[in-house]
Amino acid sequence: MTPAQLLAMALGAVAGYFLGKHQEAAQAQKSRVALPLITGVLGGVLALGAATVGFATGGAPEWEDRVVQLESSRDLQAILEGHPEETVLVDFYADWCGPCRRMAPAINELAAEGGAIVAVADVDRNPTLAQEHDVRVLPTLVVYRDGEIAQRHTGGKTLEELRRIIESP
Repeated sequence: MTPAQLLAMALGAVAGYFLGKHQEAAQAQKSRVALPLITGVLGGVLALGAATVGFATGGAPEWEDRVVQLESSRDLQAILEGHPEETVLVDFYADWCGPCRRMAPAINELAAEGGAIVAVADVDRNPTLAQEHDVRVLPTLVVYRDGEIAQRHTGGKTLEELRRIIESP
């Protein structure tokens, strides 16, 4: 168990204990097993589970050098103006999004293949860019051809699906 998981479990147990104390005081009748003990144990177990899931799923995806990380609308505009003949795929993602993280290796591979310019935009860091593209589902993929939006896709995709997306007209 990592130190962070132990800390989460301890904090959950303490929070559960005090919640149980509060509820026990509000109850007219008392059970044989102390409510604070039960809620303390449950709080600790729930916090440990949340910490384990949170730490096991990882944080932000690691992007390869060929993946362009967009910081603003200007970045995207510069790519579109600088490469008017090329297909550009923009992946709108968030660090906390499971399907986004699972798709990250395929995005990296697609960028390494060089069939299109592949860019990513973190919706939490770039809310304006996400709003401009009406991103409501993660991940959202937007394909540009000749500087214009040609396709939109939502949901996680495999590498094969991504290849088909950038190859289709």
